[in-house]
Amino acid sequence: MGRLETVQTEIQTYISHLKSLQFPDGSWRFLFETGPMTDANMIILLKNLDTKPELIPQLAQRLKQRQAPNGAWKQYDDEVGHLSSTVEAYTALLLSGCASREDVMMQKAEEYIVQHGGVEQAHVSTKFMLALNGLYPWPRFFPLPLYLIQLPKSSSFSYYRWSSYVRSHFASLLILGHRKFKLHHPPEINIHHLFVTQHFHKLREPRRSNRTRERKKKGYLSRSALKKTEQILLQNIENDGTQWGTTEVLVKKGHSMDFFYIYNPFYSVG
Repeated sequence: MGRLETVQTEIQTYISHLKSLQFPDGSWRFLFETGPMTDANMIILLKNLDTKPELIPQLAQRLKQRQAPNGAWKQYDDEVGHLSSTVEAYTALLLSGCASREDVMMQKAEEYIVQHGGVEQAHVSTKFMLALNGLYPWPRFFPLPLYLIQLPKSSSFSYYRWSSYVRSHFASLLILGHRKFKLHHPPEINIHHLFVTQHFHKLREPRRSNRTRERKKKGYLSRSALKKTEQILLQNIENDGTQWGTTEVLVKKGHSMDFFYIYNPFYSVG
């Protein structure tokens, strides 16, 4: 059989399989998820919100069952492993309390992560999630300044030139990066052993005071940009409480409003 015939045969196999999955009413129905990151981020979300504790062990068990023999988690069945997925799955299981570092499956995951460059080589979205949970240091200078929200619509870098899909995520991201917001977990919950450099030591550095002369000068601009970004988020709350169909959590502390974004459980970036 020639190469062309082989390809055509394979195409027909996939077509037949797809047809077999169709429901009598003509529809196709699949779970709306993106690999292990969906379960991992849902576990982290529920744990941080301290809600639906009965669901966490179920998600954790499903996550464990999806681990590959080499200790990794995959985005696609035909890959050896996916570093960011493995980091997020490991972190979720650790935070959930459904697994400990001493467990064999966690040790295998640790070995895979370290062999593939450690947390430092994970995707930026994974590092963002870790930073929110106080497990990865925020960069000293956040690459997306909050002041972007103040640029006029005519500017090439205007927030309003981004797609609605990007805007829905970046509004809260701008606030988080500006404030270097992080949730607090017990000190024994850490992933220092997943770093291959000493980068995690930056987590122990005392936070610099915001009361510097330069920041005082920019104080009004910061407050104005922050207020505008918060208004954007509030104005786009759907009837079901989500933001643009994604998960945004609003926390009220005293007279101030702190927004923090915990990954949408139905979306993740590989």
